[in-house]
Amino acid sequence: MKQISTHSSMTNRLLHRQPTFVRVLHERVPALTRQELLICLFLREGLASGEIASKLHCSVRTVENHRYNIRKKLRLSPSEDLSLMMILMSAGDESGDADHTSDNHWTEDGSEKGG
Repeated sequence: MKQISTHSSMTNRLLHRQPTFVRVLHERVPALTRQELLICLFLREGLASGEIASKLHCSVRTVENHRYNIRKKLRLSPSEDLSLMMILMSAGDESGDADHTSDNHWTEDGSEKGG
């Protein structure tokens, strides 16, 4: 039970660290779930499905299913890069949310290094 609470706490922390990106993404696709928004944040940072699965304590298949659902909700074709789409969506972000161009700055538990 504690892991669920910790996971929920981590999710809230991550979603609140980059509020403009989350807001823009949610405005564009209101049907995205909290878990899908969180996966979008990790994709924005360039993490692969296996890395995301490790951070979220779930299977790679679960992350791939979420990625598939995100692609459907964004109406992306199979040839369009979902990770690149997340980076491009945040490129116009004028708020100065976390620097998505730096090397991976997430710790193993999903929290941000130095933050």
